[in-house]
Amino acid sequence: MEILRFKKNELPSKRENLTMVLGYFDGMHLGHQSLFFRAKMAADNESAALFFTSLPFKGSQTCLTSLEDKLRFANQLGLDVAYVYEPDDAFFALSKDAFIEDFLKPLGVTKVVVGEDYRFGRKAEGKVEDLKRAFDVEVVPMKDYEGSRISSSRIKETIKEGNVEDAFQMLGRPYEIMGKIVHGKKRGRTIGFPTLNFDLSSPYLLPKDGIYAGIAYVLGLPHLALINVGKNPTFKELETPLVEAHLIDYDGDAYGKTVYLQFLKQGRGEKTFKDLNALKEQLEIDKEWLLDLKLLERR
Repeated sequence: MEILRFKKNELPSKRENLTMVLGYFDGMHLGHQSLFFRAKMAADNESAALFFTSLPFKGSQTCLTSLEDKLRFANQLGLDVAYVYEPDDAFFALSKDAFIEDFLKPLGVTKVVVGEDYRFGRKAEGKVEDLKRAFDVEVVPMKDYEGSRISSSRIKETIKEGNVEDAFQMLGRPYEIMGKIVHGKKRGRTIGFPTLNFDLSSPYLLPKDGIYAGIAYVLGLPHLALINVGKNPTFKELETPLVEAHLIDYDGDAYGKTVYLQFLKQGRGEKTFKDLNALKEQLEIDKEWLLDLKLLERR
């Protein structure tokens, strides 16, 4: 997949008969994937998608997928060209006509693939019908799960509840975050449960505080992981949740490495323990629960 990064007034050279997928793609869920598949099928020449280095959201904003995640998944889905644009306030203030005439058409776009609810331009004034006046437009129906449509906001609410299993079904893969491994307090080592402490690469949405079963990928290799999300209330030191994972079959040095962490099943909620011995006893129970799931055997 070719990646073209550009800024305002630096549009890449015009292509011929470009089929462009439009959207924000947070999560790259099953609905988004259907857009990419349709673009591949409908393309007369190259299939492409427009990604942004930032989005027009104000204040604190969590994400399901970082830009790097989106590009990785788009490549796996067979996209030919990824346009990565660094927007400014003026771009998000473009009228619907300016977005079409001054942005999409100069790239060589002749066909557009969008979801039913796609909006664009200043104050989301542009609709699918506006695109149809300028391009050959493929409108892809929304995907449903258990009777309701799949959306990034719905998946976020599901993850906030800790229901990573339903998130899996809507994403089409496990919910995954990534980050570099940093030094922690190293208390886990003293009770036989060393953990990898994550410095997240993006403002990922974290599941509800508690214990989860998952898989950690270190240097591309999968390892069964007992994941903790929370503030470690036993020690009363944290104001914001952290992510740490105890890997069952890994004893290497992961410091400074980028590790991918997948959430597969929700376990117990976060607890406060009277001392380290009580914590160790509970972690032994949690470990048995994790092993009984036989997650790696299912893959």
